[in-house]
Amino acid sequence: MADLHGRYVVVTRPAHQAQTLSDLIERHGGHAIRFPVLEIVPKTDTDFLQRITHLNDYHIALFISPNAVTHAIEAINAHGGMPANLQIGAVGQATAAALAALNCPVHIFPQHKFDSESLLALPALQAVRDKNIVIFRGQGGRELLAETLRQRGAHVHYGECYQRRKPDNNAQLLLKHWAQHKLDIIIITSVEGLHNLMDMVGLQAQDTLLRTPLLVVSERMAQEARKLGFKSTLVCAAKASDEEIVTSLLRWVEQA
Repeated sequence: MADLHGRYVVVTRPAHQAQTLSDLIERHGGHAIRFPVLEIVPKTDTDFLQRITHLNDYHIALFISPNAVTHAIEAINAHGGMPANLQIGAVGQATAAALAALNCPVHIFPQHKFDSESLLALPALQAVRDKNIVIFRGQGGRELLAETLRQRGAHVHYGECYQRRKPDNNAQLLLKHWAQHKLDIIIITSVEGLHNLMDMVGLQAQDTLLRTPLLVVSERMAQEARKLGFKSTLVCAAKASDEEIVTSLLRWVEQA
């Protein structure tokens, strides 16, 4: 398989989550350009505290992201810890790994695709009538998971433990790389991040952005990119893991 020698790859993960992916890119001979399009900040309010102080009332706790694990588990441990009989679910590999690293067993976890649809397809989330379910996530986001579980008769609450914000940094770094022809592909790992990227580059560089190859981590994101006007190559990684993203980059180089 080809390497990434001489390729300039934009990593848009939040600053505190970009290290591993950047290292992998550089290990394969590429140049990682760090340009965060999301910031993650803690969110502690009355509703969130209500969820974690009444965890014994819940049958299932679902975690939507590694950030949800980081921010929720710290607060849960400060308020008595995770109840032993609580069934814990994770939407993806990175989320499950984050839970395992904190000694939280994962009982509900999709094995192939890692999204809300795959989580909802699992047997453990079919017969949930009258069960109490808490979903730990960031503020806002998709409603599919909660809405479907409610349709199945569950009582669902959110434990919103962090907020996503658009960073303040401007597009000068990207503009410089584009001007020097040293920007080959941009990695985007969320729809919100994609919209932030569009805002951050502004009108002066939007045409250039729309012609730049993009690597996304779901078909939903690929469809959103097309709606926004991306005319360039779209590479879709099978999973959002750092390893799968780099594997997809290597395939893209090989097929170029």
